[in-house]
Amino acid sequence: MSPLLVCEDDCDLSCIVILARIRKTEDFIFWDKLGLLLHENEDFDLEQRAGIANLDSYSEEDWEMYGDNIAWEEFGSREFFNWISENWQEELLRRRRNYTLPYMQKDVNIFWIEDVSWVFTAGQYNHMVEKFREIYRQNQ
Repeated sequence: MSPLLVCEDDCDLSCIVILARIRKTEDFIFWDKLGLLLHENEDFDLEQRAGIANLDSYSEEDWEMYGDNIAWEEFGSREFFNWISENWQEELLRRRRNYTLPYMQKDVNIFWIEDVSWVFTAGQYNHMVEKFREIYRQNQ
């Protein structure tokens, strides 16, 4: 599933999230369903532990950067929270990759609104995505 629309006030994935079930072939992109992400199954403790504290997700580069410092700090310690406050964007990216994305992939966490069967050519879709990325980069 891929998020299409998030809360316009702050783009927070814990707010309103509309998802699409998307399939891709070499020539076409299919949007099969549209749904609303449900939040009642979320676990804030698991989300917190999915960030810098999730050692199972570390790459070799992560171990080089954090293996002699924050990786071994106790979860919830003052040093742990100091690191998060100074590195929030990195922490948020890790939480989204390790917790939010897998959460959004489970049907039990989605209220399916509509079967849409929309089809885009790969060229149209890639053009749209590239335009979005250009706008995003310009506004950063």
